[in-house]
Amino acid sequence: MRLLAPAGIDGTPKSLNGKTVGVVKNSMAANVLAASVDAANFQFFDTPDQALAAVKDGSVEILGGDSLWLRANKAAMAPDNSLVPDKPYARSGVGCVVADTTPHLLNISNLGIGRLLSGYINDDDGVRSAINTSIGTGSTVGLKDGQINRFFTIVLSTAAEFNPQS
Repeated sequence: MRLLAPAGIDGTPKSLNGKTVGVVKNSMAANVLAASVDAANFQFFDTPDQALAAVKDGSVEILGGDSLWLRANKAAMAPDNSLVPDKPYARSGVGCVVADTTPHLLNISNLGIGRLLSGYINDDDGVRSAINTSIGTGSTVGLKDGQINRFFTIVLSTAAEFNPQS
């Protein structure tokens, strides 16, 4: 969770003192920022499109949200703004919960995800092209190959299983 903000605002709570921050109502960003920044005012939007439109038309100058979402929309909505602060307010991930009664589904899902990530790391042209179109150098997010490689390597080196009987 970060901010898309104009020059002079570094994203720290102190720099947001008295400022209005746009966020999507009931989003993780709205919750995290409200809990982290006491002296800011928040303008809530019903949809991400409404929030982006408000930044583009200048009715709100600071927008809080997911770093990738903000980065993907920066050029079109606020090209002169920056993603701040350097260290995000929060980090999140996506997971899949599968009942222990369906271990085959979990195994197939993990294999599919693992093959995709491995394909990127191992320079599979088709996989790289698909990933880069979404988040890589061929996208508005613009992550570098090395950044994606490092993240995918970390994901492949970790696995989590929760067993309530343990």
